[in-house]
This record gives sequence, C-alpha cells and structure tokens, in this order.
Amino acid sequence: MAKKRINGEGTVWYVASEKRYRAQYPAGGKRRTISGKTRREVELKLRDALAKRDTNTLEKSRKESDTVEDFLFFWVSAKTPGWQFKTIEREASPWLSTSILPGKLH
Repeated sequence: MAKKRINGEGTVWYVASEKRYRAQYPAGGKRRTISGKTRREVELKLRDALAKRDTNTLEKSRKESDTVEDFLFFWVSAKTPGWQFKTIEREASPWLSTSILPGKLH
C-alpha cells in the first residue's frame, strides 16, 4: 500500500499523456505545481520547495507579483515590437489611458 502523506506535505503523480511526473503542494493559500521527467526529480524539487515554503523564502510567482498595469505594459511591448513609438502612442494609448489606466501613460 502507498505511503499516506500528511496535510501540507504535497502529492506526486504521473501524467501519462505528457509522460511526466507532477507534484502539488499548498503555499500561501494556493496550490503550487512542480513537474519533471522522473519521480525522484519531482520529489527532490518538492522537498526543496517545501523547505523554502516553511522558511518563507519561496519566491512569488509572476501571477502573484504583477499588477494589471505591469501586465498591460508587458503585453503592449510584446505585441508591438516592430512599431515605432508614435504608432504605439496612437494605437494603444487611447484605450489604455481612457479605459484601463487613466493618468498613467501621459
């Protein structure tokens, strides 16, 4: 019979369609996911992540640390790499400044 894990210890399973192992563990009220090719690799990553979580040195994910403003500026810069500044100002600025980020662009 498989070993029973205690609450907060995480869980490891195999995803056959991806031919990878995954692990999930709770951190900060959310579930975090780790993946790797072997069970041993995932268990080592899980052990490291749990140690970081317990010592409060776990880095925040991009989703947790970015604001809407940060994401929008990232999206505009990624969407418009070949555009000149005037084009970005003309095309993206009106809807960003009036609808989403009033007072941030001008």
